[in-house]
Amino acid sequence: MPSPKSPGGPQGGGRSFSLPDWLDGMRVFTRNQLARYNGKHGKPSYVAYQGKVYDVSTSFLWRTGEHQAFHAAGNDLTAALKDAPHGPELLRKFPVVGTMA
Repeated sequence: MPSPKSPGGPQGGGRSFSLPDWLDGMRVFTRNQLARYNGKHGKPSYVAYQGKVYDVSTSFLWRTGEHQAFHAAGNDLTAALKDAPHGPELLRKFPVVGTMA
């Protein structure tokens, strides 16, 4: 069976490619799966930005699953961060737990 780093066969077209090291072994989330990680009922708070999923659970600003009453965990915040008073560099403080499908 072909590995993700070298997809042979009909689906991969026989071409090989390499995944970035940070992606190897990461979970891939659909929007519905990401929505489950909303910070409610003891679940962690995950947010997506530009295809990466971050665990922001350790931030006191996300402890209830909501951030500044404008953003909810379990969502892709790529568009919303354009209007935020801070940039995406703040997300780099949190672990990447996966990618978006």
